[in-house]
Parts: sequence; C-alpha cells; structure tokens
Amino acid sequence: MSGSADNLDQEFAQALENLMGIQAQKTLIKASEKISDEISGLISHIDEASSEKQVILLFSTCSDEQMKNVCYLLHEQNHTDKIDLLFDSMCVLHPDKTVSYCKIAYSVYMKLKLYDKAVRSLEKQLPFEPIPEKQQQIYLDISALYYLCSKFELAFASIQNVPLSLSTIDFQVKVMREMTHYSKAIDLVSSALSTAAPADQTILAIYLAQILMDLSAYSKAELILTQYNSDNTDYHSILLQLLLFTCKTHTQAQSIQDVENRGVYFNKLIIKSDFSSIQKSKLFFELGNYYYETILPKNALECFMSSIQAVDNNSAKYKIIDLLQNLGMHQLSMQFLQKTQLNYYKTYYYHSLQLINFNKYKEALQVLEKCVQLNENFREAQILKAQCLIQLQRFQEALQLLIKLSSFQEIRIQLMLIQLNQVLARFENYSADARSVVTAVDTYIHRYYRNQEKLNPYNQLHKSPIPQRSTFMHQISFNQSVALGIINANLNNRKLQFLQQRLSQDFPVFTFQHLKDKPSQFIRVGLLLPQTTETPFIHIVYKWFSILNQNNATKIYVYAMDKQVKSPMQTHIQNSVHKYVPLFDADQFQCAKHIYDDQIQILINCNFPGVTKECQICALRPAPIQVQSFNAPGTSGASYYNYVMGDSFTIPTNYFGYYTEQIMQMSRPICYSIYSVDLFTDNELNNSSFSTDLNTKINLSSVLDEIELVSQPSTTTPPTKIIPNGKRNMKKYLQIPENAFVFGCLSKIYKLEPLLLNLLSKLLRTKENSVLLLLGYPEEASVNLSNYFLEREQKVFFLKSYNPIEQAKFTLVVDLYVDSAKMCGQHSVTGALLANIPVVCFPGTHMCQRQTGSMLSYLNVPELICTSWEDMYQKANKLANDTLYYETVKNKISKTRTKLFDLNGYLNELKEMLQIVWNQWQIGLQPICTVSMNKREIQKIDRQ
Repeated sequence: MSGSADNLDQEFAQALENLMGIQAQKTLIKASEKISDEISGLISHIDEASSEKQVILLFSTCSDEQMKNVCYLLHEQNHTDKIDLLFDSMCVLHPDKTVSYCKIAYSVYMKLKLYDKAVRSLEKQLPFEPIPEKQQQIYLDISALYYLCSKFELAFASIQNVPLSLSTIDFQVKVMREMTHYSKAIDLVSSALSTAAPADQTILAIYLAQILMDLSAYSKAELILTQYNSDNTDYHSILLQLLLFTCKTHTQAQSIQDVENRGVYFNKLIIKSDFSSIQKSKLFFELGNYYYETILPKNALECFMSSIQAVDNNSAKYKIIDLLQNLGMHQLSMQFLQKTQLNYYKTYYYHSLQLINFNKYKEALQVLEKCVQLNENFREAQILKAQCLIQLQRFQEALQLLIKLSSFQEIRIQLMLIQLNQVLARFENYSADARSVVTAVDTYIHRYYRNQEKLNPYNQLHKSPIPQRSTFMHQISFNQSVALGIINANLNNRKLQFLQQRLSQDFPVFTFQHLKDKPSQFIRVGLLLPQTTETPFIHIVYKWFSILNQNNATKIYVYAMDKQVKSPMQTHIQNSVHKYVPLFDADQFQCAKHIYDDQIQILINCNFPGVTKECQICALRPAPIQVQSFNAPGTSGASYYNYVMGDSFTIPTNYFGYYTEQIMQMSRPICYSIYSVDLFTDNELNNSSFSTDLNTKINLSSVLDEIELVSQPSTTTPPTKIIPNGKRNMKKYLQIPENAFVFGCLSKIYKLEPLLLNLLSKLLRTKENSVLLLLGYPEEASVNLSNYFLEREQKVFFLKSYNPIEQAKFTLVVDLYVDSAKMCGQHSVTGALLANIPVVCFPGTHMCQRQTGSMLSYLNVPELICTSWEDMYQKANKLANDTLYYETVKNKISKTRTKLFDLNGYLNELKEMLQIVWNQWQIGLQPICTVSMNKREIQKIDRQ
C-alpha cells in the first residue's frame, strides 16, 4: 500500500483503540488489493467519528466484504468479542436488516470455525424466516453446528424440528451413536426399514449395520449387510460391501493376500468413479477401516490420507492419529493432532492418550475433564479418566466414577471396579468378584484361543479383560494361565506385524540369526528394565549387576525402557554396568536391533508377562537365550522365553509341567536384599525393652549407609523421619500398648482377602491383649479395615509409611507375622525374618504365592508352612500362646537368617546357572530344565 494508506491504517487503528477499547496494532488492517480502495474510503471517515456509536454507524455503511475483512482482522488480533459487539449494535440500530447482518456474521464465524457463535447467528434468523422449508434448513444447519461443538443433546433436539427423511435419519443416527443411545438408534432405523421403499432399504441397512458394528455385534451386522448385498457399483452398494468385508475380518479368517487384492480392487473402483468428493472421502475412510481391522497400517494410512484429500474431515484425521500413536510415532501424531478441530471431544481424548504415553497423568486428567464436559457419553474417555485417577491415587473419585460406569455392564469396567475394590479393602462381594474374574478370563480364552489369527492388538475387544499379571491373584488355574499367556504372546506378534510396516529394515521381521559364537571368557547378559528410578525391585537388581559386573565371567548390559530423568539411581546404574542404553523413545524393532547388535547372549526381562513393550521386544528374539525374571508371578505362556527363574520351592519338580518355559531352579530363594542384616542391632533384637528413653532415636537417612555392605544410593521415597530406636519406643511411636502381643501383616492392601481377615480376627479373639498392625495406605482402605475390626471390638493399628526401609524397621514391633496367601508379602516378609520374627504362610500354586514358603523352607522352619487356613490358624495360635514354642522357633530363625541375605552366595550360584544354560546353547542342544542341588552340584533334567 502507499504511504498515505499506511497513515490511514494508523488512524483507523487509533480510532478503534480510542473508541472501542482495542489495543490495536499498526497491522490491524491489511486490506487485500481487491478491496483496498473500499477500506481506504472507510478509513477516511474514521477520524470524523467522535463516539462509539458513530464508529458503528460508519461500520454499517461498509459493504459485506468490507465487514467480513474487518472481522477477520479483529480476530487475528484476539479481539473476537468485538465482532459480536459490532453486529449486535447494528441489529439494534437497523432491526430491518437483522437477517442480513446475521448472515454476514454466520459467514464470518464459519470461516473462523467459531461454530458456537455461528449457531447464535442462525438462531437469530429463525423468527424472521416465514418460509417453513427455509426454517427447516436453518434447523439442519444448527444441528450440524451443535454436532461440531460436541453438543449432541442440543443437536438431537434441533433436528426434531425437521420432518423425517433419509438425510435426517442419517444425522439422527450419527448423533445417537455419539451419545451411545444405541437402542434408540436401532429402533429408529428398524422402524424406517420396515416401511422404506426398496431403493432406500440398502441405505437404511448400512445405518443399522454401522450401529451394530459400534456394539461389536459383527456377525449380526454381517447378516444384515449380506441380505442387501449386490454386485452393483453405485456409491451405496460399494459402501455396503466395504462394511461387509470389515465385518468378515471379525468373523472369518482372511489371508493378507486376499485383503490386499480386495483393497486394490476397491481403491481403483473409487478413483475411477464419478462420485462426489464427499462420497469418495467416505469410501476411502471405510476402506482404511478395512485395512486397519486386518492390521495393515500402511495401507490404512494411505486410505485415510486419500479421504482427507477428497474432503477435509476430522474422522479420518483421528484415525490417522490413532494409527500414529499405535506405531509409536508420537511427535508426528502430535503435529496431526494440532490440525484437528479445536474444542472437540475427540481432540482432547487423543491429546490425553499422548500425555499418558509419557506418564503425565495429572495433565492427561485435566484434558480428559474437557473431553468429558463436551461429551459425557464418551465411555472411552470416562474409563481413561478412571485409570488416571487411580494412577494419581485419587481412589475415591475413581471409585465413584467406576460405580457410575458399571451400569453399562461392560466387563472391563466391572473388572476395573473389582481391582479397585481390592485396593480399597472393599470386600463385601469378594467371592462373587473372584468368580467374575475367572469367568471373564475363561470366556476370553474360549473366544479367542482358537481364532488368534484374527486378533487385532489395538481392538479393545481383543485385549484381555484383566492384565495377565493380575490374574495370578485370583483363582486362575495353570491351564488358564498358559492359555492366556499364549494369546498375549500372539497379540505381541500381531502388534509387531502391525509395527514393522513403518520401518525400512535390513534385518528379518520376526527373528534374528544367532550364529554360535566362539567360546568367550565372559557371558554378555542383558536386562530389560521397565523402570530405573528408585524402587525396591531396582535396588535388588542394582545390587545384583553391580556385583556381577565386577567379575570376569559376566558383562552386564542394561536397557532402560523408562524416561531418563537423571535420578541418582540411574546415575549409579550407569556407573556400575558394562553398558547402559536408554530406549524410551525407541520402538520395539529398534530396541531389539540394539540388543542384537550388542551380541547379548542371555536376555532377562524384568517386567511382568503380558503385552508390554518389553514382552514385544522378547517376541522378536534378539538374544539366543531369553529368561523371564524371578519377579514373574507365574508362567508367561509365551514361546519366546527359554527359561524362567525360580527355586526348588517356588517351582518344585512336580510343577514343571505347568510352565511353558524351562526352569532355572536355584537351590535357594531369591535374595530380596534391599538391606543387610545390620538393619537391626543386637540390642534391638534381643532386648524388647532396649532404649527406654523415647528421645533415643535413629536417623534412617544415615542408617542407609551403615546397613549396606557396599556403596548404595537412597531407597525409594527417601526417609525424612527420625524414628525411635528399639521395639519399646517404636510401640510408643505407633501408640501400641507396651504389653500387647502384635500380630502383623504388612502386605499391600490389595493382597488381603476376607479369609485372611477372618483368620486375623479369630486370632485376636483367642489371644488375650493382642492387637493387629497393617499398612495404612491408601487412607480409604485403612478406614474400611478399621471399621471391619472395630465392629468386632478388636484393635487395629496402621503403619503409614511408603518407604521400604521404614517399613522394615517398624516390623520390629510385630510378634507374629501372618503372610497374605493370594500373593506373598515378599519385602515385608523379608523384613520380618530379618528381625527374627516368626512368619506363618499358606502357599498357593503360582510363584507369587510360594515365595514366603521358599524362604521358610530354606531357613529350616518348615513347621511354619501351612496346608490350609485352619492349619494356619492352629499354628499361629500355638505360636501366640505357647511362649516356649515361640522362643524355640524364633531362635531357629535367628541362627539361620543370615544365609537368606547371602547375596554373594546367591549370585555365585546364579553365575553357574547362567554359564550352564549358555554352554547348553553353545553345543547346539535345546534348552532344558537346570536344577541346582544344595551341594552345589548342577544336575540337568531333560523335560520332555
């Protein structure tokens, strides 16, 4: 523009700033060449205006294009509210031109994608529109805008003002599907289908099938679509065929070649057709869904992109985002997410998934709140919200939400509620809940065990209703455990098939070649660590490989799967191993390639069995020998693990047949040595009255250095308290009566069960002056447990400490430890034995239920291992009431407890076991069960 025009820009900006309160900039008006003269004419009158009213009057003299351009420029400067002021004022000044102004405002808001404001412009037109047909069109436009704003109730109400037709049925069904009002939608379409003309029946059949597919009723949808299927090549016939083949991916086995050939046929058909852009967009979208359901992501991505190229639409964008997130391409998915419609519920939903992937649950919850506000019927967001609340330990809110969602009778919601009930010690329906879990798992296995070739790892319907690691706490059988593991292993392989298409690889998709290496002086052992920050488990394995790596027999490689935050523990690990590789941002193939390139000989997965990233890496077999670590609750059921680590009690020889892995059976239990035997002084262990002065205290922060035999970083949740020293003072600290006999169970609350609580209550009744000590978190659980025992007039105290060192130290106040049966206490039991406290246990069948029995057997106190709940009561009662017997057992533990913490002895045996399984591979033999005998003689038992 010329210099004079620039001056006019300045004057116009100044006038708006003075008269309308806008902090305008020089660039407020940048008129295009087409209307520059008209804008200049307007600007030339601005300096004559002396009031806001005059400015509005001048604005009303603008042409339609001038008004629009001024509005667009106001929006660019974040002064959108002034647009409302301009048009509202003009409608007041010129009521006869209200419709005209509203149409201009509607055009402006639509271009700016301010749909809620566009609705207001349409609603203001309704009273001035006398023609019914035009009124109906306005209602249709209002409904469509409410839909875009996620205001589905208002959209549905608006469309009721329009007579029923195919187009309005289509829209009503679309809205009701978003609102999950499936029954109403089925009624509407079924009623219309029964009276529709033959030409319309195909269209209505498509609507009905889409509703049933939302409900995962694929066989029913297939029957309906088959009834109306034809060989025609018109738009609706092709759409019907695409939906039909998508249904068949769930009901019939289909080869990849058939799917690709069929997809090529439909792709050519759509491209060559003379359909409208909207119709082509929809067809490409459904073809993309077909590829997606058959796990061909590359083809699906191309179709969704073609759908967007035909007509820009959010449905295809969300599918692309879903694909990119599943492929681990999070940065690209975030870029795509930014191109979607703002203030729409699915945008917020996928944004929350992005945040959860980086463990940002607090931020994800905030985003999900907005999602739910826009569409409270969107069940996936509600479920995800409950998961975030649980992760943030806002249990009561999660409980209320899941109770509300339970009305949907969806099995995964029911199982989430069951698991949360256990965390909160809500055991009212425990037996029924346990049966529900077993039934759900059994139904899942029955449905998919023989149809695994059709499993889609990203379809919620195909996923296990409960994580595999959680099933071991319920009454699941060995056969069910193995079957579930096989399905999860298949899902891992299917996910790898899904992922591999994004990579240009120079190595095989599902396997690596492991040539027999020349004998070397050391074994390269790799550990897949899901977490490398401070946790009790990490402290155990840290001590393992810090010692193992110091000898010439092994070289330890750590593959860290979590985000690196430069924590002290991560630094310690890096300094203690041969190689430390962060793999948080790498996909499964890249992780496997790292391991393969490092020539790892034995790979140990330290995560639980299931469908985790670590398990998918193992499914690629990047190492010749792969081991499921000692923290596995039971058999993985997966064929890609050669061994599982155990001992002669957790996996006795007669249990070998229940494991799909070969067994590395140690002669001793796992060394859960977070701390050494120096945690308690001799005075504390031998004199219950030690330290009568309550001011005599111990600083746990300093004790950590004293109790460790080697240099050790601080434990998880570093102790901040100064706690009292000695049993007597600890009782005072916890307000436990000094002369009380203390039964204790410091297992996490979700490991408790009614049978155990009843046993504890019975013991409290039969032992005079006795109390119970339990863990006191979460707070809601301690309230429920307190009420349970108060109703029986029994005293219960709670230890409210998250720190394992503090928990172990306070274990000293317990006189008799009663272990949880459905999953052992592990670390808390170790602390009790460290303090010479007798522990009674009732071992189950799975590894996670037999670890306490293993420790007691190794300490030569098998009399504390029970065969039933009644046996457990009898033995605990005898210990509590027979002082001489109690002291005898306690002395036996005192004499043998140190060997339980012989970390060097355990690791020496482990090194021998690793060497044996590697030698077995070196000479070309299949993996076999390897059993370590007590005399350190290694015996190999071929299990066939």
